[in-house]
Amino acid sequence: MRNITAVEVSPQDTAAIERLAQLAGQIWHQHFPQIIGEAQTSYMVGLFQSFEAIRAQLASGYRYFFLMEKPEDGSQPATITPGATNNAADPAGDTDAGLPSPATGELAITQDECRLSAASDISRLPLLGYFGIQLRTDTDELHLSKLYVSLESRGTGAGSFAIQTCRELARAAGLSRVTLTCNKYNTNTLAFYKQRGFTITDDVVTDIGNGYVMDDYIMELAV
Repeated sequence: MRNITAVEVSPQDTAAIERLAQLAGQIWHQHFPQIIGEAQTSYMVGLFQSFEAIRAQLASGYRYFFLMEKPEDGSQPATITPGATNNAADPAGDTDAGLPSPATGELAITQDECRLSAASDISRLPLLGYFGIQLRTDTDELHLSKLYVSLESRGTGAGSFAIQTCRELARAAGLSRVTLTCNKYNTNTLAFYKQRGFTITDDVVTDIGNGYVMDDYIMELAV
């Protein structure tokens, strides 16, 4: 079991945003063509996960985090304020080992690791995947917009770590639930979320242009 952490992407760090866009393209093309086809996958990556799209999302309040192994540099764990803003896929097969304790309200992220957003740091650390969130106080939810783990990193616990981190962030922000949408035919990922307590509350079909739609279930998890 790997020692996993989450490192937030700064809106000002163009090198990290570029690395995130590259990682997103890689993972989406590993997973989605078999569900929605290569053409729609490419279209959606350009629409939602290009450098320009991610930079605009960050500017509007989205928060993105890399999932990676902790650096073996002797950093000591410290409590991070989950509600603080940064200034500046298919995770089936994960396990729950190594998650931060729900009882403490602390995240397994060190102060040093939160600063590891320079390109040199990102390039030298193994990236397992990433996730992106929105804090929606008007609807009392943390929306987990993106959660993707690379093919070679599935089964490491990275996806479960991300979900637990989202629960802690939601609690710290005074929100009562984590919500997400998942493609109705993404069976492995649906099973993953259900195994971790998410329930289906509704479904939605969203027109995203160019003749494509997103046909999703809406899911939520109480925190």
